[in-house]
Amino acid sequence: MVEGPAWTGFGIEESAGRYPLRVEGAVSSVVGRLLPGVITTTRHARMYALHTLGWAEAHERRLDQAAAGALIRRMEVVIAGIHHLHDAHRVKLSTAHGEDALEHYLIGDRLDVDAASELGGMSRRGFADVYQGPCVRIGALAEGAYPRPGARADVSRIREGLGGLLGLAERSSVAVDELRAASGLCLCMAADGDDGSWLRDVLVEKPDDRGSDRRRQLTCGLLLDALADRPSRRATVAFRDRSAFGVPEGEPENDERSMVAALWQAAALRNFSVGAWRSLWRWLTGELRADPMTAQQLADRLADALNDVTVTGMLEGLPDRMDGDAVRPAELELLDAAPSPMRDVQMLAIGAERLRDLDGPTLKAFVGTDPTDLGPRWVSGLLEEARDRHVRDVAREVAVILVRRAQRVALSKMEMRQGRPYVPTRLRDRDGILGVRGEEGAGDVALRTDSLADVLAGIGYLTIGDGGLWRLTDRGEDLRGRLT
Repeated sequence: MVEGPAWTGFGIEESAGRYPLRVEGAVSSVVGRLLPGVITTTRHARMYALHTLGWAEAHERRLDQAAAGALIRRMEVVIAGIHHLHDAHRVKLSTAHGEDALEHYLIGDRLDVDAASELGGMSRRGFADVYQGPCVRIGALAEGAYPRPGARADVSRIREGLGGLLGLAERSSVAVDELRAASGLCLCMAADGDDGSWLRDVLVEKPDDRGSDRRRQLTCGLLLDALADRPSRRATVAFRDRSAFGVPEGEPENDERSMVAALWQAAALRNFSVGAWRSLWRWLTGELRADPMTAQQLADRLADALNDVTVTGMLEGLPDRMDGDAVRPAELELLDAAPSPMRDVQMLAIGAERLRDLDGPTLKAFVGTDPTDLGPRWVSGLLEEARDRHVRDVAREVAVILVRRAQRVALSKMEMRQGRPYVPTRLRDRDGILGVRGEEGAGDVALRTDSLADVLAGIGYLTIGDGGLWRLTDRGEDLRGRLT
């Protein structure tokens, strides 16, 4: 019953880690350049204004940092309550941050602001961390643990639109009827407020001298183009498909909009390869979760799941990638098939073949800057050397490579926590027998355009029409016309 000294198995703390293969950087770095200030969790435009106003108010009152954080949490609680109780939203948005927990603090006909705003109350510690970085990126806040208003913060305009929230947030509790009566402060109403007008200027209408502002503005135009051409429930899918495929737009070297479009094409196409690696790793770890085994046994398991075909045969059977100068949606044709390791391998092969299809800034961004991230050039070299070999034999080698890579990535993230090594990994290696706890994630890197659509809806450029489809408002049509 004794397995050995405690430090061999239990002295190291292991738990799930993000990005176990570290293949996402080529996409996330491009997306970060093109959409500064918008991340996957910044769903509500008005929250940018709320956090800018909260920190500004805290400085004016000379609150210490703990009291400033408490004020902002109280504002978050009240606006979540208003959104929860607002019956006639101008546009249907996702739930407010923390709104799912709000029912615990709606007692009788009042919202208990004191209890909901405590650390660990409606939220673990509030949502300042979610919005502070993005607010810094757009110039609404300055950097620092206790940020001041930034160069582009117009606190007077923000206060005109959202100042009424402060009085409600200072009270121990607020009546439900008062929250309903304050519908003008709802997240959905930012487009009609002075704070929404300010945010439109900062995010979209009046880019400053930084190139990042202009890239975000042009990305907004490209998203509006995509949704005008193809109203959709899924903004990211409509944007991805329009960005990735078709005839390249203009001359990137001579035109800002064309350059932004070229970079989005690179990110969208590279993301198919990233998704394939993540899907393949999820399949491998699923096998280990069900049946712990050695790396070589896992490699054999992968080989058995693939078609009995040579590398050349596989490449010849891939969908057509080009139609003249137009990039064909070969990746989408593959996605129509059922998920499988073979589909993942074929998707990686298409990514490698795209090196022949792209050029200029698109090719450069598609390849990325990290030669060790299992990118298209690495895959292309692997396939070129193995053209006469069977895919199954090559896959055996790749499976072992992925296991060793995941182990190295996890160890590179190791840190000490309370005197014990902490390794962020689901993969366990016990004397050469591999196992997995839990299920790895899969899918593409977020292009953040779902969040962007939410933000643009919040400030009046988009709405959700019949059938739940994203559509442009009159304001959105006007902006699109000015940016095309």
